[in-house]
Amino acid sequence: MKHLSLLLFALVCYTSPLLAQDFWEQLNFPDSTNIFSIAVNNKGDIFCGTGINGGTGGIYRSLDTGVTWEFLGMPDYVVHALAIHDNGNIFAATYQSAEHSGISKSVDNGQSWEPIIPDIGIHGNVVAVLPFGDTLFVSIGAGYATLVRSADNGQTWEQVFATENSNDFVTDIVKSANGEIFISIEGYIQSTGGVYKSTDGGDNWEFTGLYNSMISSLAMNASGDLFAGSWDGYEPNYSGVYVLRNGAQDWEVLISGPQINDLIVNSDNHIYCTSSWPNGVIRSLDNGENFELIIDGLPAGMMNELVLDSLGFLYVSNPGTLARSTNTTVSVQEIYTLNAHLIQYPNPVNDVINIEIFFNEKPESFEIVIYNNIGELVSL
Repeated sequence: MKHLSLLLFALVCYTSPLLAQDFWEQLNFPDSTNIFSIAVNNKGDIFCGTGINGGTGGIYRSLDTGVTWEFLGMPDYVVHALAIHDNGNIFAATYQSAEHSGISKSVDNGQSWEPIIPDIGIHGNVVAVLPFGDTLFVSIGAGYATLVRSADNGQTWEQVFATENSNDFVTDIVKSANGEIFISIEGYIQSTGGVYKSTDGGDNWEFTGLYNSMISSLAMNASGDLFAGSWDGYEPNYSGVYVLRNGAQDWEVLISGPQINDLIVNSDNHIYCTSSWPNGVIRSLDNGENFELIIDGLPAGMMNELVLDSLGFLYVSNPGTLARSTNTTVSVQEIYTLNAHLIQYPNPVNDVINIEIFFNEKPESFEIVIYNNIGELVSL
């Protein structure tokens, strides 16, 4: 008999204060290293890129949701960015020195790594990576905002974007559902920074706005609205969260003041941001009308990297801490196994839970086992 065991972290709700949970739970992570980047694949495997200037770095992996970790190699490198292709291939942006920065690729879930750009040829940190199809976009912090592209899985490369400002660098790269590419620029002097767009795969770029803002991150919702997080700006009140609505020409200010390090939007259009001030994570559950600080379970201090997995769980880090949301952040949870696709709703659940299962290969028989968020058997 096929056995489908479903652990429901947030499905069965209790009103007793004894069972109240923090929004975040800190995960066990190896000491003596700093977390620079996070990625989570569709199976829930967690990858962290680490590094300390002049010290230990490399990549760690957990196959059990953060309980135990294994070191995957590259100890001499700082890993500034991790990106996972839809096909499961992993790309790591590595930095050893100004003359030795590049990209490494793994096709076996991190067991081995192959450098695909041994030396990019442009000195500086590799900041962000965007893989899709056979195309790779890579941003480089090299004194100027520089973007390079490979259309053949890293065999050949060309520079497709660069600013003339020596204080700029490309901080983030996103791709819309209709194929538009957006990049964010963080600049430190007047008339720098902002967001650019390409409608032809990166051949040509147009400026969309937010001059004088240090744009740290970009995110897009299902409606095609583009969100930008700003850490600071040339003038006061330029830090905060902005949105360019789909089809609009001008950016709107959603919140002014917080210094945004990273930003993400889930499938329910909830906005989550890490912040240097106020320290922690802020979120909006109403498409940017209101924001609140959610730090229960986090250590004191600013948070940096923010990642959403396929089940709607959030991961957040500062240099010495990795944490995950105790519950999924989406109202319809989708669970993928090797032979099935499962949806449960609503989330959270009071009395009735709906479960839909779509089999790739339907078994002869199966059973569903449901546990609540403290591990008690609810239904068999």
